[in-house]
Amino acid sequence: MSFRHDRRGQSVVVGTVILFGFLILAMATYQVQFVPMENEEIEFEHSQQVEGEFLELRNSLLSASTIGDSRPVSLQLGTRYPPRTFFLNPPPVSGSLSTSDSRELRIENADVTEDGNTESFWTNGPNNDAGNLTFNTSLIRYSANYNEIQGSPNLLYEHSLVVAEFDETALGRSGQSIVRNEQRVVMIPLLDGELSENGIDQQTIDPRTLSASQRTVTLTREDPTEPLEIVLPTSISEDQQLARLTNEWDDRIDNGTASITSNDNIRLTINAESYELRIGKVGVGSEISVEDESNGYIVRIPESGTTIIEVRDRYNNPVTDATVNVYDSTNSVAPEQTLQTDSNGRIRSESGTVFTINGVGADGAGGKDYERIVISPETSEMGGNVSGPKVNNTMISPVNISRGEPFDLTATISSVGQRSLIRSGTPIQAAEIIAEHENGTSYPISITEDPDTTGRVYTLFETVSTDSWEVGEYDLTVRGQDASGRWTDESEVGTASLTITEPTNGEQITEFISVFVSNMVENSNTESQTFTFSLNGDLAEGEEVVINLDDPQDGAGPPGSREIQYNSATVTVDSGTGTAEISAGGPNAEVVYTAGSGGDPGGTQIQITVNSVNTGDIAGEQYDVIFEHPATGTTTSTTFGIASTAGDRSVSGTVNGNLFSTGSLTVAQDGVIEGNAGANGDVTLNLRSEVDGTVTSGGSMTVGQDAVVGGGIDANGDVTLNLRSEVDGTVTSGGSMTVGQDAVVGGGIDVRGDVTMNLRSEVGGTLTSNGAVTLGQNSDVRGDVVAGSDVTVGQQATVQGSVTTDGQVSLGQSSTIGGDVFVDTAGDISCGQSSTINGQACSTYVNENY
Repeated sequence: MSFRHDRRGQSVVVGTVILFGFLILAMATYQVQFVPMENEEIEFEHSQQVEGEFLELRNSLLSASTIGDSRPVSLQLGTRYPPRTFFLNPPPVSGSLSTSDSRELRIENADVTEDGNTESFWTNGPNNDAGNLTFNTSLIRYSANYNEIQGSPNLLYEHSLVVAEFDETALGRSGQSIVRNEQRVVMIPLLDGELSENGIDQQTIDPRTLSASQRTVTLTREDPTEPLEIVLPTSISEDQQLARLTNEWDDRIDNGTASITSNDNIRLTINAESYELRIGKVGVGSEISVEDESNGYIVRIPESGTTIIEVRDRYNNPVTDATVNVYDSTNSVAPEQTLQTDSNGRIRSESGTVFTINGVGADGAGGKDYERIVISPETSEMGGNVSGPKVNNTMISPVNISRGEPFDLTATISSVGQRSLIRSGTPIQAAEIIAEHENGTSYPISITEDPDTTGRVYTLFETVSTDSWEVGEYDLTVRGQDASGRWTDESEVGTASLTITEPTNGEQITEFISVFVSNMVENSNTESQTFTFSLNGDLAEGEEVVINLDDPQDGAGPPGSREIQYNSATVTVDSGTGTAEISAGGPNAEVVYTAGSGGDPGGTQIQITVNSVNTGDIAGEQYDVIFEHPATGTTTSTTFGIASTAGDRSVSGTVNGNLFSTGSLTVAQDGVIEGNAGANGDVTLNLRSEVDGTVTSGGSMTVGQDAVVGGGIDANGDVTLNLRSEVDGTVTSGGSMTVGQDAVVGGGIDVRGDVTMNLRSEVGGTLTSNGAVTLGQNSDVRGDVVAGSDVTVGQQATVQGSVTTDGQVSLGQSSTIGGDVFVDTAGDISCGQSSTINGQACSTYVNENY
C-alpha cells in the first residue's frame, strides 16, 4: 500500500502552524503594548505612594524640630513588578534618598532686640557673621529610576517646603512654616546629618531632635527703612525650575515676596517691622550630635526670691544636663556648687552670686561675657526692679460703628526689656481691655492665654462684641500680664477711641456681592445698557449707590464721533425700591441710585437700565465702571465692552484684539481671541480654544477640554473648567464652580456657590466659597480655603494654607492642610488615615488646639 499521494493530515498541520503563529503574535502584542501599560500603572501608584510618604517625612521633621516629637517614617524607595510566566519585565524600580552638603541659611538686616546676655550672644556669638544671622542646614532629595513613566519628578525637602522638581518646572507639594505673618513668627527648621539610602525595599528614617524650638528672640530691622530678608539655599539650579520655585515661595508668603539671589538662592523679603525668631534643629542618618551649651549662653529668669538660671544652646533653646558653676563672688577661685540643669534647662540657687558655663571662672577670664551671669545686690530682690509688659500699636477697626456691631482690636504686648528698663522676658499670659463710656460705665474684657504657646512679644487680636454697649463715645485701655504675674504699668498701657451710634437700618454694608454692566453695540445713538448690583447689607431708605462712568464718558467730540456719550441718556429702575438719576457733562458721568421706602434688604439684586446712549466706531474697546456705597466707603469695579454687531457671536480662527457680544459668545475648536472677551449671556470655549486676556460673562462660563484663558474670569453664573483646561488669573462667580480633572486656576477663586475640584486639579491662590468646597484626589490649593459650608479634602489632596469654615472639615487618607483649621469645635474636624494639619498628625493637632 502506498501513502505517497495521501494528503489527509496536511490541513491539521497547517492549521496548527497558523494558530501557533497567531498565539506568538498575540503574546508579542501583549508584551509590547500591554505589559508596559500595566507596569506604568504600577509605577504611577508607587510615585503617588512615595510622595505621600515623603510628605509624612516632612511633617515628622517639622514636629521633631518644633516640639521635639520625633517619630520614624517608612519610605518605599522602589517597587517591583508582578511576576509574569510567559512575559518579560524590566528590572525593578530603584530609588534613592539622600541629604545634600551643609549650606548657609542667612537672615539679613536683622537686629535682635533683647537685653543682657541674650543681646550680647546674638550680637557677638557664633550665629552672627558681619551683622547677618547665619546657620548651616541640609536638604533632602528623593529620586526614582522608573522604566515606563517619563518625566517623573524628584522630591525635595527644603526649609519646610516639599517641592516636586520636573524637567522644566518645580511645584510645591506642601505649605511652608518659615514665615507665619499672622503670628509674626519666623520659624527656621534646620536639618543636619548624612543620609544615603538606595534600593528597592522600604527604608525607615528616624528623625532625631537636636534642638527643639522652645524659646524666641525678637527680630527687628537693623535699618528701619529696609525689610528683613531670609536667604534660603536650594538644590535647584536650572533657571526655569528656580524661577518657578521662587513663584511657589512667593505664593505662600503673605505680606512679603520671594526673589532669586545672584548666586541662585531664594530670598524671602518680609515686610513687618518685627518678628519672633524660633529655631529648631533635627538630624537624620549619621554624623549628627545633640546641641549643648558649648556654643550657647546663660540667662537669668526674673523671679522674686530664688535665682533661676537658664542655659541655652546656640539656637536659643534650653539645654538639659548642662553644667553650671555657682560662685559666691567674682573673686572666688573654686565654685561653691556645680549644678546640672533640669529638663527645662534651668537651675535654682538660694545663695549664688556668679553663675558660669563652659568652665568660665568667676571673674570671666577666658570666656565670653554671655557665658557668665553676675547677680548684683541691687537686683537680687527682683520684685521692685522689674517692670510689667508694655503695650504698643493699639488700633481698632472700624472706629465708628452702629450699636450692636463688633469691632476688631489689635495691640502688641511685650515683656522684652532694655538695659535701662528691666522686664521679666517671660511669655504673655493674659490681657485686659477696658472700654469706658463717656458717662463713666466700664465694659471690661479679659483674655487668658497659655504661656507655653505665646511669646514675650504677643500680638493681641480680638473681635469685640458690643451687643450690650450703649451709644456714645468710648475710651479703650489695653494692658497685659506676663508669666511672672506682672501687669502693665499705667504709663505704658495702650489706648484707643471708639464711637457707637444708633444703627440706620439692618445689617451693615461691607461689600458688593455682585456687579454687572452689559456690553453695547458700536455706532448707535439708541443703545440701552443694564447695570446690576447687590450688597451684603441693608441699603437704608435714602441711602445711595453711585455708579461712576467717567472712564467710558467721552466729553471731547460730538455724539458718535468718538467713544461713548451719556449726555442724552435717560434712566429707569427695573428692580429695587428706589429711583435713579443720571448726570453727564464733559468727561464726567454717573448714575445715582437712591433706595426708596423701606430700603433694599441685603442680597437684593437691583437693576438699572440707561437708555439712548451714543456709541462711536469703537468695537473691541473695554471700559471700567466703579460702584460705590458712599455711606460706608465700600467700592468695587467691573468692565464692559463694545460689540461690532448685536446678538450672539460665534468665533472660529483667530481674532486680533478684544471681542465682545451683546448675546452669548462661543469660541469654536482651536479658535483664538488675542485679547479680552465678554458677553451679556453665556460664554463657551470649546476644545483647545484660547482667550489671551480676561473673560466677562453675564451668564455661565464653560472652558472646554485643553482650552486656555490667559487672564481671569468674572461670571454671573456657574463656571465649569473641563479636562486639562487652564485659567491663568482669578475666577469670580455668582454661581457654583467645577474644576475638572488636571485643570488649573493660576489665581484664586471667589464664588457664591459650591466649589468642586476633581482629580489632580490645582488652584494657585485662596479659594473662597459661600457654599461647600470639595477637593478631589491629589488636588491642590496653594492658598487658604474659606467656606460657608463643609470642606472635604480628598485622598492625598493638599491645602497649603489654612481652612476656615462655618461647617465641618473632613480630611481623606494622606491629605494635608499646611496651615491651621478654624472651626467651632473639635467634632467639626474628621481625620483620615495619615492626614496632617499644620505639620502635625491631624488627631494630634485637634487634641492640642480644640
